[in-house]
Amino acid sequence: MRSFVRAVAPFALAGLLVTPAFAAPGLRLSWDHCFADGQVVNKAFACGTNLGSEVLDLSFESPVAASDRDGVELTLHLVSSDGTLPDWWRASGVGACRSVALASAIIDPNSIDCDQPIPTLNGAGGIADLVQFTPTVWRLRAAVAVPPPSTFSVGPGTETFAMQLIVRNIRTVGTGSCAGCTTPICIGFGSANVVAAANTDPIFIVAGAPNTGGGPANVTWQGAYTSGYSFPGAASSVDFGCAPSKPVAVRGSTWGALKAMYH
Repeated sequence: MRSFVRAVAPFALAGLLVTPAFAAPGLRLSWDHCFADGQVVNKAFACGTNLGSEVLDLSFESPVAASDRDGVELTLHLVSSDGTLPDWWRASGVGACRSVALASAIIDPNSIDCDQPIPTLNGAGGIADLVQFTPTVWRLRAAVAVPPPSTFSVGPGTETFAMQLIVRNIRTVGTGSCAGCTTPICIGFGSANVVAAANTDPIFIVAGAPNTGGGPANVTWQGAYTSGYSFPGAASSVDFGCAPSKPVAVRGSTWGALKAMYH
């Protein structure tokens, strides 16, 4: 993945709204705009058009200050509520039903409250792959970088925008459409490796655990519910549970209510 960061550096590339509190340093994920502008946790799409796109913003707050960063390596995880990622979400790679539906951008003009240093430094970015990681979890890797000698700063108290993922709505309906747009999906921002030009002292930020019910690094699609998400950063260790909707709490009857039922 490090080589991917270096490869893209010289080239330019083209709900439920929750106002975030002052969160601890870590990973951030939101539909429509960056987390600092108010996290949009769930995206409900009617799946009735091939026009337009849905956008997902990845950002982070570094736990330590540094002014010599030149790239970020990003990992996301996707899991379906039924355990099988539908064709509609297989949006990248040879043989995928919607192989050109997934794109990326290194700037979001709709995001105001997060720092966006990479575009001003002639940065570039792109998606490396979207592959099946475990029997139920799919992994997406991407990266952004700036060309030498440019560097950017990160640190506590600053939410840094890394990348926007663009999910185009093509092949949703009609001839050649791909099934599964209405399937509830959970998405987790697993890790951000904020690297330095000297290839030393990377700042590696992970989602941690267990994030039941979601959190700053989790979003959903079509009303899904994150029943648990843990990614410590190990190469093959991810625990991700996804339910089609939030469980309904069962309220116990009082003794008085039970007696009333029989009188």
